[in-house]
Amino acid sequence: MPGVVTHDFTVWDAADAITNWGTLGTWATAPLINADMKCQGSNAVVGRVTAATGPVTQEGFVLASHAAANLSGGAHVFVWLKNITWPGTDTIANGGLRICISSDLTLALTGTAPNDGPTNSKNWFVGGKDTETTLGWACYAINPMATPTLTLGTPNVSGLQRIGLGARITSIIGAGSFKPANLMIDIVRYGTGLIISEGASGTPVTFADIYAADSDINNAYGVLTKQAGIYYGVGKMNFGTTGQSLVTYFADSNQVLVYQDFPVAIGFHEIKMAGAASYVTTFRLGTYSSGLTSGGVLIRGAGAAVWTLTADGANTVTKLYGSTFARMRRAAFNSSSEVRGCTFDTFGEVEANGAIIQDCIFQNVQTGAPINGTWALIIDAPAEMKSGETVYIQNNKFINCNKAIKLASTSADTYAFVGLKFSGNAYDVELFHTTGQVIINVTAGGDTPTVLYSGGGNGTYVVNNPKTLTLTGLIANSEVRIYTHGTTDELVGVENSGTTFDYPYNYVAATYVDIVVHKADRIYYRIENYLLANADASLPVTQQFDRQYSNP
Repeated sequence: MPGVVTHDFTVWDAADAITNWGTLGTWATAPLINADMKCQGSNAVVGRVTAATGPVTQEGFVLASHAAANLSGGAHVFVWLKNITWPGTDTIANGGLRICISSDLTLALTGTAPNDGPTNSKNWFVGGKDTETTLGWACYAINPMATPTLTLGTPNVSGLQRIGLGARITSIIGAGSFKPANLMIDIVRYGTGLIISEGASGTPVTFADIYAADSDINNAYGVLTKQAGIYYGVGKMNFGTTGQSLVTYFADSNQVLVYQDFPVAIGFHEIKMAGAASYVTTFRLGTYSSGLTSGGVLIRGAGAAVWTLTADGANTVTKLYGSTFARMRRAAFNSSSEVRGCTFDTFGEVEANGAIIQDCIFQNVQTGAPINGTWALIIDAPAEMKSGETVYIQNNKFINCNKAIKLASTSADTYAFVGLKFSGNAYDVELFHTTGQVIINVTAGGDTPTVLYSGGGNGTYVVNNPKTLTLTGLIANSEVRIYTHGTTDELVGVENSGTTFDYPYNYVAATYVDIVVHKADRIYYRIENYLLANADASLPVTQQFDRQYSNP
């Protein structure tokens, strides 16, 4: 298997022995270990919560003790849980399955069902019969610093001493002679995720390699799991390190990665690249050949989950082709990044930083929590769009993006908008220069952007989108006039034309004109409501001889 996969986790309890485990409520059996039901290590802790005779719901809790630990610094709790009786489990709103953390070493129950649990605890309701039906082992993650579903007492996250699960069961488990342990918990850890390193261009690391390392029974980190061909992520995947002594190379195509909707910090789900001098980290999704992208990867957050792409580190190369990124909180690239034919949908902000970004779609910037975006694309300087004859930002579409592009420089600069299209945005461009004039030159059939000036000074701006309408087939010495549609406001005119006439104009969407061509011996010629194109165009004119004309 290419690559090396390590982690930053600390084990709270491996669930290989029952020494540190205790129960609360109607946990019907003392906690036991079971080697057959494990997902990691040598055993899992198992037990049974079952309803009493009749329609009486029962609740039980099992938690592992630990020396007081401070989990207030960003580490998240990862817990492997399994429930084989989802149909007999209460709903998520009633705490069908929950994760509990407590700062008390001695177990005691407090509260009133279903809002009960260990004293001085935080409780997250993570599942129930209305959210799960057949799920096997699953690694759940929670942010211990976040507001939980239920708080009991005054838990101290800087001095946690117990972590475990709670269950609320509504039906009798094993009413006959077979009374199975219906609830299981395996290794409990805290940390943030994985570090992936090494691999080469010929033998790159893939998602399959990371999953193989994660799902190994000696590991079971729970950061990258897989069901029905879809990868599910939680936490951080860090590709490369600043201290690596070998290159890191990751590449994959035609995959789907979904970040799970767990109660984690907003910036917790993340793909991040880092590299070292002479030992570059490369991260590639999809392929690009002969101007065409293929094999793209879909990465998105499920439900309320969001994720972050951090690709602006030194000594890193990121190549994204034909891929789709949804419910992405933000992305940051560097000048070694290349993004072609990708779609950013329901997202926050993308920082270009000199990356090649071409033939992409940016749509549906989210301005509310948890994404809290403002612009689709942030440009810090003109050279990030075009430098000399090299165009970096080109042929992209911005749709329903609040403010599509932020030109962040406070200087009066000139920007090249090459083939950029805008639709449904509150503003297409926001400017922040404090004085002087910003010039936006639109080329390659791009749209004339709407502009919001937020510089707070006396700066001005001009948008140039020069096009030419050429009238052809004119009779020499004709009079030509072009007016703003429906008015007598003349835009351009000539008394004695040649056989062609050029009307140069600065393109603005939905601009209509009236065209008049007159010559004494020809029938009066008029075209009304002509839509000026966002491209150079020609219009043939056919002037007919006026049979009524008389010139004594």
